[in-house]
Amino acid sequence: MKHLLHVFPTFGIGGAEARTADIIQKLDTNFSHTIIAMEDDYSCSSRLGLNIPIVYSDWRVPKRRTLRNVLEIRKFLLKTKPHLLLTHNWGTIEWVMAHYITRICPIIHTEDGFREDELKKQKQRRIWIRRLFLPHCDCVVVPSYTLKQIAEESWKLPEDKVQYIANGVDYDQFYSQRQAKPLGSPAIIGIVAGLKPVKNISRLIHAFNRLPASSQHELWIIGDGIERSRLQQLACQSSHSAKIKFLGHMEYPAPLFQQMNICALSSESEQMPICILEAMAAGCAILSTDVGDIRHMVHPANQRFITTLGDEDAYADALSYLAEHLDVCQKLGLENQKQCGQKYTMSKMMQEYQKLYQKFIN
Repeated sequence: MKHLLHVFPTFGIGGAEARTADIIQKLDTNFSHTIIAMEDDYSCSSRLGLNIPIVYSDWRVPKRRTLRNVLEIRKFLLKTKPHLLLTHNWGTIEWVMAHYITRICPIIHTEDGFREDELKKQKQRRIWIRRLFLPHCDCVVVPSYTLKQIAEESWKLPEDKVQYIANGVDYDQFYSQRQAKPLGSPAIIGIVAGLKPVKNISRLIHAFNRLPASSQHELWIIGDGIERSRLQQLACQSSHSAKIKFLGHMEYPAPLFQQMNICALSSESEQMPICILEAMAAGCAILSTDVGDIRHMVHPANQRFITTLGDEDAYADALSYLAEHLDVCQKLGLENQKQCGQKYTMSKMMQEYQKLYQKFIN
């Protein structure tokens, strides 16, 4: 049995962690897994079945002592001897450094995006560290063309080191045969996201507030996080407060996506958000700020509702138009659904990852 060691800054509820959980779940039984979360958050483990050979390790190193940490990580790798080391994002760069000192096994590093302290601009120190150590990985995986460009141009990685693998979703689970709503029906607008500053749910609430007071449209906010209390206070101040519903975290949100007409993302930064793919598979129209690869993910007909980041009027106007034109939402949803089924399925993603893992294990 081949042993895969997965290292994350956190294995909490998030897109990258959910993707890894889905990959582990669907890999064949020839693999065993160890997951290390450097910040001791394993809440995404709820997505994994009990029959999978997996260990959630409590081994970790303190922050801000890089050299000692690298040496301790090296000892840990020499002791455990995984067949493949899978590191994720900046928070695991010390593991990449340890691999550079002593190559114990192949390493695949994945970059999913930036922390909040690098949303507007990358830190120069981190750029130089990535330039120095990431070229020694066997492969650097990115889920967006935006990140691929950054990896090759900013971090100076050779083109043959960087592999783009699109995220994928369980299309059959989210697929919904849409029935057209009667003219004048209220729209259901929703978002599934962690409630944290980068998602800027305030932008969505402010845009929803600008809908006519007489409208019966509903806003569903599905998720949890540090911003929930503040966002609930903001919603309470709205003239639409009774129509803004906080539904909390949902492990399997497919039934909610299938009831939505519009999935509205209001983030300051994204790469290839899984919630957009899930909404597309369910047949939703997509409203979003123009961040990451979202413009290229949706069907071309939907692209006019991907608005310039910072243009709050354009975002609010697009929401208002879609909410009042459910026939347009229906058409866009069908086109998005087809696009997701052709490009962004779980089976397509799994083929790519299984092929990649086998390449380096063998």
